[in-house]
Amino acid sequence: MRTTGHKRVAAAVATTAATTLTLIGTPAHAQTPSPTAAPSASADASELTQLAEGYLQQRADLLTTARPAVKSARGQVQATRSMSAQMQDEFAALVEKGQRYQEVDGGYTKAEVDVTSPM
Repeated sequence: MRTTGHKRVAAAVATTAATTLTLIGTPAHAQTPSPTAAPSASADASELTQLAEGYLQQRADLLTTARPAVKSARGQVQATRSMSAQMQDEFAALVEKGQRYQEVDGGYTKAEVDVTSPM
């Protein structure tokens, strides 16, 4: 039963990450790399992968029993000013969800995020 809940959380996190990365916007050369721009596109994909992994790890950590403070978690994610405000609300909601998980069945003790890029 706990495995099913974990899969739902992972699916929700992955969906949110894809949506967030879409909202942030990707430079045109990173969306459709040309053969001459391959090294640059690879660097952009690597940077986006690192940003996504950091963001998703912070989200996942907020659902665990050893969750960081929202302010601390938000400070570790690179974001624009307006996105930081949105993340504050989002991260607070994740903390509440993690607390509910803890009340129901002890919660999650650890979260691991691994992001790979198709590029």
